[in-house]
Amino acid sequence: MKLSSCGLAAFAVGGIGLPAFLRPRKALADPGTGFIELTIKEVDAEMVDRTVVYMWAFSSPEAGPRIPGPVIVAQEGKTIRLRIRNEIDRGGDHGLAIPGVFNTGPILFGQSVDVEFPAPASGSYFYLDPFNTPVNRVMGLHGVLLVMPTPVGTNTPYSNPTTNVQRIFNDLGSPGWSQGLGSAHFPGHPWDSDRTWIWAFNSVDPDKNDAMNPDLPGSVDFMPAAQFEDGYLPRYFTLNGKSGFFAAGHSPTHEEHAHQGLAAEYDIQRDIAILGNVGQPAVIRALNAGMATHSLHPHGNHFYLLAENRTVRNNVVWIDTWSLETLGRKDLLLPFMQPPEIPPAAWPPVEENFPFQYTMHCHTEMSQTAAGGNYPQGCITHWQMEGLIDPKDAVIFVDRADIRVRTGTIELEGRSSTPGITLDIHPGDGTEPATAVFPVGGDGRWSFRGRGGTFLPSRKATVMFHDPGPPEVLRAARTVPLRLR
Repeated sequence: MKLSSCGLAAFAVGGIGLPAFLRPRKALADPGTGFIELTIKEVDAEMVDRTVVYMWAFSSPEAGPRIPGPVIVAQEGKTIRLRIRNEIDRGGDHGLAIPGVFNTGPILFGQSVDVEFPAPASGSYFYLDPFNTPVNRVMGLHGVLLVMPTPVGTNTPYSNPTTNVQRIFNDLGSPGWSQGLGSAHFPGHPWDSDRTWIWAFNSVDPDKNDAMNPDLPGSVDFMPAAQFEDGYLPRYFTLNGKSGFFAAGHSPTHEEHAHQGLAAEYDIQRDIAILGNVGQPAVIRALNAGMATHSLHPHGNHFYLLAENRTVRNNVVWIDTWSLETLGRKDLLLPFMQPPEIPPAAWPPVEENFPFQYTMHCHTEMSQTAAGGNYPQGCITHWQMEGLIDPKDAVIFVDRADIRVRTGTIELEGRSSTPGITLDIHPGDGTEPATAVFPVGGDGRWSFRGRGGTFLPSRKATVMFHDPGPPEVLRAARTVPLRLR
């Protein structure tokens, strides 16, 4: 089966919405009470220089084979149902595990196993083939589980943040964030949970992979881990399945996407390159499935290290380079501070026009030279500061979302970073017509109570803010699961 560099796909579990960067791509339907189907397959994967390498992949009926496998986004405690099928009759045992959560054990060739479990504590997790480690994982059998927090209205990525993580997220865009004033260190807005990105790293040594390719002479059915690791020399370093130039892509000019709002379609790898205006912070979930230890260095801003593996930090350090070891998982906050080369007042800037594009590259020499090749084939991408924050933009928080079955009433309340605007509410994920329009108070608070019959089938509600235009532009949206009361 042919696999090209096709970017991330995602499942949303339990009524929770997908992060915004995943929506324009292959966003897969919520399986509801059914199963997410993942099949272990052999694939021919095309690298950045068009070399085709034999690999293994998790495949779903909706998205086909992917390396990494489809992202699973779930809310803490919600039930996740997986159906895993093995269609590889070489390489020894195969299965699926989330370390510290569950392990299917070996799945025989041609057989399937069903797994059901509650989503673990909020954070970043690998799902992977745990057998003959690291061979099966590095050959492509890995993916990301992103668990979002409860309760609904939390303003951090975690249900139980440490004191200092909570403090730093409280400081984003404050004091006075509801009036758009911001603070000296974090001007702009609070963190919007939609602004979450995943960076999943892997490495590929084509000689090791092709030694197991059944279509090549002299191949082996099974390679022990010690033999795989001996002399391992990666030539490709992938980020969300892409490497080199193709992990970044074309950057549009400011004029190309001016006034497009959240609906803009950029010719850019948005599942990797982080986009935003000054004062629109983003959270990055970085995970390393590969054999190389990376030393990742972004330009333009320092990052805050929030969590390492399963531990949320209390000592939130401000760093410009961080290591990411094999199977390492780190969460980081990119604050989108205004760099010194951007004049504080002049518009348009007198030195250089937006967007400002900043490199993110690895300081480990091996991943920059790509085993003696060219720098652009190594581990590199960028993030992009698109402009000054637009005062019309907003961040919507939903602090309570209930539907009372006996009375058929929906009750919502929350906050907005921009007071005095008008919101509308839609059943489901926002594609249905609005059922009501209501204002936000001068203190940034809002509430709504109304008929809930149209919300019962999906048990979800979407609150939106539109710039009336013309043309009408979507400025903010928040989709939340409804709690039955």
